[in-house]
Amino acid sequence: MNKQLLLGLMVLFGLSISCSSDDDGGVNKGGEEPPKAEELLDGGTIYTAQLVTIDKKGVTSPRYEATFNDYTIEVASTSDSTLVFLALPDLVVVGEENVLKIPDLDLYLGYEVKQTEMTATAEEVLAPLLEDIRAVDTGEIEEDGVKEFFEGFDHYYASLSGTDKQLMAEVYTANFTSETSDLAGRISLSDILNPCQTNMLRMGISAVVAVYTAEVPPLSVLFSAIALVKFRDTVRTCREILTTKLKNTFLKFKDALELKSPVMSQRVENGKMTFTAGVAERLTFDVGMRGLQASDAEGATGAIAACFEAIESLNAFVTDKLNVAIAYYNETMPDYFSVSPFEVPVPIPEESMSTVTELTTEFYEGLSFTVADENVIVQEISYSNGMVQMTLGYADPELAEGNDIETSLHYTYTDAYNSTEGSLPVKLQSPCSGSDLAVTTTISGNTVTAVATGGIPPYTYQWSTGVEGSSVNGLVPGTYTVFVTDNTGVCAAETEVTLEETFVYEGTWVINIYDDGAPYSTLKFTLDSEGNSITSQVIIYSNGEGWSDYDPVTMQYFSNANTVVVAGLAFTVNAVNDTIFQETRYNENNLIVRVLERQ
Repeated sequence: MNKQLLLGLMVLFGLSISCSSDDDGGVNKGGEEPPKAEELLDGGTIYTAQLVTIDKKGVTSPRYEATFNDYTIEVASTSDSTLVFLALPDLVVVGEENVLKIPDLDLYLGYEVKQTEMTATAEEVLAPLLEDIRAVDTGEIEEDGVKEFFEGFDHYYASLSGTDKQLMAEVYTANFTSETSDLAGRISLSDILNPCQTNMLRMGISAVVAVYTAEVPPLSVLFSAIALVKFRDTVRTCREILTTKLKNTFLKFKDALELKSPVMSQRVENGKMTFTAGVAERLTFDVGMRGLQASDAEGATGAIAACFEAIESLNAFVTDKLNVAIAYYNETMPDYFSVSPFEVPVPIPEESMSTVTELTTEFYEGLSFTVADENVIVQEISYSNGMVQMTLGYADPELAEGNDIETSLHYTYTDAYNSTEGSLPVKLQSPCSGSDLAVTTTISGNTVTAVATGGIPPYTYQWSTGVEGSSVNGLVPGTYTVFVTDNTGVCAAETEVTLEETFVYEGTWVINIYDDGAPYSTLKFTLDSEGNSITSQVIIYSNGEGWSDYDPVTMQYFSNANTVVVAGLAFTVNAVNDTIFQETRYNENNLIVRVLERQ
């Protein structure tokens, strides 16, 4: 294989080398008047042994004949807008103006050339590269050709003269050893999609130089070695596109039976999740992930399409170009190189296996939720421990009373490479639908206490007197209302309680007994502080005149200004002191005896 054919391969690399730094300052980039013949444009400052890149739109040929300081050279194109040439030390004049002429492009550039300074011997300069070569783990990428090439490189490097090694070291220093001399650093990477493409570009740049310097074998082999050092990282990162760096993601809600409310025992029925307005519910997803597979390429756009393009470019680069370069070394330097052709480094599987994981913070941050019915809104949403906590509510509070709404909760997941969506049938119910909230009261003297049950505790109490709390005291006789609200803030219950008039029981009470409206007798008995009669029995004797077994008898209890009248044969005074006096009549020696006895 001759050098002319090998140089032609540079066009096939298809690498998007976009621009240089110092060497493009005066280049015509279109839209300006072209320079007159022999009129020099300022090409900037370059260094000995540097690969110089030139921006030039409208490049159509793989190579152009040129002169550099009247030496005949070839300038190669690496894209339709980029040219490259190597400023070999034998061609340049340090400290003077150096002229590049490309007549076919009417391009004439003047360069200031500075000496590439090496602060160590050639062996010391190249030592890091040799260490990288010997440290490459070819087993990781399962590529025998890399190992075979580096074995040949070791033998070839050992055979080189000191002059050849000095040239290799100067080129290595000028293009790879620092940020200012980094060849790849002079390439615009603003549009790089991922590490795969970044590594591929850096590897490809070295390969371009290897091809370009085919007539100088030490340099060509050097740049091939640099390219293959980066080959491992290129293959590894491009394979990661198919495994960990890029996922084709899908999500689904977990089994409905696993979806439960933090405050209610069960909120799922027939696969439909019920939300109570204003009450947080928890839900989660099964997150399914798989790498890219061949069928994903069809109709792919954006980042997914770019990833396929990067992988396919790498595979084509290896099988169609790198293997040709390897064959060239095998043919021209058989004493050192016998390298097996490279296989496709990143095969795209026909079918990629899926894995299912729990929802993570990373995936949650890519989620968004909407509700199909405009009358339902997402009030609050948060993430914790693999769960999404969400609160739904009514858009119009007036709908909250007795209006259940069946709709769908829609989710969308989006990241840099994926977009997927789905939905879950849900029902939004009023907080009080089916609520068993109730309230009862108890009375003790002038204090009334309310007790709420059911609903969702804790409760708040509001009395018609304005008092808040479960108990209210110091009441006077009358009717009062207590209003109870549970933790929903919406569900409520109320009840009324009547406080009867009360008296001071303790002391001596006078009993006037009347017969047919006239006073018959006056008796006294004593009540304790609870209104219980200390006097257990009052006996009334009558001479029988004017009395009958059915005569009405009226008893009046009075103490100070308080008077209670109870009429009838059975003297029930529980309105005063919960004590029942029962009258018993019998005859004794022709007398009617009435006994009022506390029961």
